Amino acid sequence: MKSYFLLSLILLFACASQGSPGGGPIDNEGPFVVDYKISDSDKGKEIIITFNEIINPSSVPNSVRLNGLSDFDLKIRYNKIILSSIIIEEDILELNISRTISDYQGNIMDRPIVHFFSNGKEITQNSVSGNLIEVFDEKIYEVAIYQVQADSAYFIKKIEADIDGNFKFDNITNGKYRLAALEGIINDF
Repeated sequence: MKSYFLLSLILLFACASQGSPGGGPIDNEGPFVVDYKISDSDKGKEIIITFNEIINPSSVPNSVRLNGLSDFDLKIRYNKIILSSIIIEEDILELNISRTISDYQGNIMDRPIVHFFSNGKEITQNSVSGNLIEVFDEKIYEVAIYQVQADSAYFIKKIEADIDGNFKFDNITNGKYRLAALEGIINDF
């Protein structure tokens, strides 16, 4: 009986893999959006944003805006951000997601997200785009657009540039504009 026990014990330890698991390649890329869904709920509209990987919930709350506001319910579930109780008072809903959303390894997004949802009104095809020069990959730059009317400039909106310094304002009406760029957060000058 002892010999069977000893033989079983030897086979068990001889077959077991010893050492640390190999894992996979190092994750050094930030998350990115793979899908958007908008639907009606009993409390208004609901938007579900799906990412390619699990996102860090602590990076989300100050990173999502709708039409420049943050008056909606926000839930984070693994690789999804769920915005609910959205009351649309405007014909076009503009979703802005900052590059500061990260995964659990601390990798941030390479480019910000600007996505439009129309409530029946046509989205203007005009845009203003450009590229910031001499930017650093690890820094986040904001670009603001101001409409010029009668010798005054009025703040319209702001966006973030991507990792390469590229930016684009969509849904812009015809007119004269001024741009301002800053490393960090732009407050109305």
